Amino acid sequence: MTALASLRTALPAALLFFSATGASLAAPDEGLIERGKYLATIGDCAACHTKQGGEPFAGGLQIQTPFGSVTTPNITPDKRTGIGEWTEDEFYRALHEGIGKHGEYLYPVFPFTSFTKVRRDDVNAIRAYLMSLKPVHAPHQPDHLAFPFDIRESLSVWRGLFFAPGVFEPDPAKTEQVNWGAYLVEGLGHCGQCHTQRNLMGATIPGDALQGAAVQGWFAPNITADMTRGIGSWSEEQLVSYLASGVAPMRAIAEGPMATVVHDSLSKLKVEDLRAIAAYLKQTPPRADVSGGSVVPVPAGAAGVYVSHCASCHGLEGEGLKDRIPPLSKNGTVNAEQPQDIIKAILAGLPATQQYGPMPSFAAYLSDGDIAAVANYVRSRWGNNAPTNADGFLVREIRQSTPIMLAGGEGSTQCPPPLNEKERAVVEKAKADAGELLRTTQGSNLVLRIQEIVPKIKSAVHQSSEADIVNGLTAAFCAVVAERETMTVAQKRNLLDIFAQVTYAEASGMLGRRHTRR
Repeated sequence: MTALASLRTALPAALLFFSATGASLAAPDEGLIERGKYLATIGDCAACHTKQGGEPFAGGLQIQTPFGSVTTPNITPDKRTGIGEWTEDEFYRALHEGIGKHGEYLYPVFPFTSFTKVRRDDVNAIRAYLMSLKPVHAPHQPDHLAFPFDIRESLSVWRGLFFAPGVFEPDPAKTEQVNWGAYLVEGLGHCGQCHTQRNLMGATIPGDALQGAAVQGWFAPNITADMTRGIGSWSEEQLVSYLASGVAPMRAIAEGPMATVVHDSLSKLKVEDLRAIAAYLKQTPPRADVSGGSVVPVPAGAAGVYVSHCASCHGLEGEGLKDRIPPLSKNGTVNAEQPQDIIKAILAGLPATQQYGPMPSFAAYLSDGDIAAVANYVRSRWGNNAPTNADGFLVREIRQSTPIMLAGGEGSTQCPPPLNEKERAVVEKAKADAGELLRTTQGSNLVLRIQEIVPKIKSAVHQSSEADIVNGLTAAFCAVVAERETMTVAQKRNLLDIFAQVTYAEASGMLGRRHTRR
């Protein structure tokens, strides 16, 4: 064989080799991308890196801190405004050390203090997933921080005091399941970022890990094995159910930011991972010296407020109604160390959740003092032993920052946004297929209208739950009621409350058979 012939034979083989190698470099393994997607879901990356109405992962969300606001960056693979030019090492350094592409310190609002525990192979998988996304051109918007926090170099002091990088090390004394749960909770899940108290410098306090903390006007509760304030008395099935759906039967319903975490992240996890998280949380040691702050005496009239406004649904003994209305006795939200969540529920009400019906807002019917009194009343009755630390000043503060459906005073038209894709579909179908029925719904024909609307929407929006139907139709009807100029805010609110309750009764089959028209 001549040299030329050898070259002719070898060249195609070489080109084939380099072509295959280049293809493998350009297109990461699909299994790696899929694993990265799952890990990014555990980390709930989209929640912070997506602004309202924006492209997923394109950043732009302003996160409020005691030191000012920080705007989240674009983490799509756009080369100019995202992470398209980041190497694996640079991406890992951001998560493991909290240092950006150009060597700058990252603000700890990005939870690198938790992500430092994540293994290199898992970080690489997350990067592979992000690099597979559609690039979005979204320049970073400025942060608004007070001096000296607006100077990144000042973070060197904070880092020296409160941060030490280190990958998670399993405890040989623990089971494989518990160690895996610890890895998820302490690392990617970064649960302690909300459920752990912070010091004056904004760093989590290690001795208070998972003991509960105030966040965004809510109270992220104690999730240690504490038998009173935490989840120590919960069964594993109750805890897994709560993580998967936001509902722990006879225990608690997820509200506020936690409801969002359940919807966007935890509900999408494998059941074995949820069981690992539950196993780890069930063995976390409780703190011995739980203190709920100053105790306010419960006024004698608090029982009357409860009987007048709450007992018809929740029962005289706080027992609730099985699978329909949650009990208040031994309820996790009621027994939390701080009362923010129960105050918010009384002020703003709650949407329907799975099989549980909606709770109306009492903001317009109860004064700040009444709400504080009834909150303290239920926190100290029927086996509950929470601190009676609600007062009128706290209620007033929460009232001012809480969106309340048609209850924020004259002229308020605050309507609840759809919570998920199914609810959005219900709203759109209601506008398209039942718009005239909603526009002509009054108190006198409300039951008949709802009995006509609900089956229509159920058949149009497949696999919609009772909660989807109730919340979606309530949102659609709220927009209609808000435009009725001849009604007062109080009348609008009352009609909307009745609409939500009757819609729930119809959607759940509690209303009975449809009336026969003669």
